Amino acid sequence: MINDLKNTPVRDLIHALEQDGFEYRRRKGSQRVYRHADGRRVVLHYHHAKESPQLAAERNGEAIAP
Repeated sequence: MINDLKNTPVRDLIHALEQDGFEYRRRKGSQRVYRHADGRRVVLHYHHAKESPQLAAERNGEAIAP
């Protein structure tokens, strides 16, 4: 099951949690805490997607040695 979640976008996980009854409670840095009415808690480490140096160089027309 964990292999199925490795490439799942955080926004999809948040949507699934909210559909299951979890509510966003607080944030500290990149950590977002979601709580369920029955006491369960989930902490997600949320980071915005950043492009890799390879993609940035290709977009600028530069070549990167392998």
